[in-house]
Amino acid sequence: MEPFRFQHFTLRHEASTQRIGTDSVLLASAMPLQDVHTVLDIGCGCGVVGFCIADRLRRAGVKDIAVTGVDIDAASIREAQENATHFPTPESIQFEFQLESLQEHVRLTPPHRYDLIVSNPPFFVSSLKPADERRRQARHTDGTLSFHELVAGAVQLLAPSGHFGLILPYNEFISFEKESQVKLHLSEQWLIRPKPAKPVHRVIAIYSLHPTISTSIKELCIRDNEGHYTHEYQHLTQDLYL
Repeated sequence: MEPFRFQHFTLRHEASTQRIGTDSVLLASAMPLQDVHTVLDIGCGCGVVGFCIADRLRRAGVKDIAVTGVDIDAASIREAQENATHFPTPESIQFEFQLESLQEHVRLTPPHRYDLIVSNPPFFVSSLKPADERRRQARHTDGTLSFHELVAGAVQLLAPSGHFGLILPYNEFISFEKESQVKLHLSEQWLIRPKPAKPVHRVIAIYSLHPTISTSIKELCIRDNEGHYTHEYQHLTQDLYL
């Protein structure tokens, strides 16, 4: 498999449980980066979300950036570590990819460590499980990472003024919202449609630890009715894609 080429860097992803796709790039592109220096990517795979956010921060002139990724799949972590060696990293960016679960990371990490936490998490709770065990672990919540544990980990590790962002299918987002109520506060929501006439199939949700006056709700279509990428999608991702 050929490496995936972004504008400013290239990533390998053939060994990872999750290939680079639209979800990860949308998540990284939508994240607010004001006052962000420390980032945690939960279920990092080949590291794509963390690398995309690091690239955005680097091009914005941010110094002293630390990106941490955790994953329970050894091959994914090895690939992320290899990708880090080829990333165009100035001295001010530090990458660390660790073979551990979020639950383990919470036990080993001081509270309120991260300015930004992101996750393209295991989902499809009720869906047909794929045959491959590594893919199953990457895409299903049962037995690996529940929404309850994801919320608890974000609350424990997020800095007081930080943000936690994730992308989920619409039905799984509804379940996550029920779990996160009171503990996390929804500040921004992106409703993603594949085409204008199609229903919302993904939700990007951005949370903080403190109540907000109102939730900003945005809608985005990936392609128009002719199958071309929309102007809005191209604008959001233009700094990453070739």
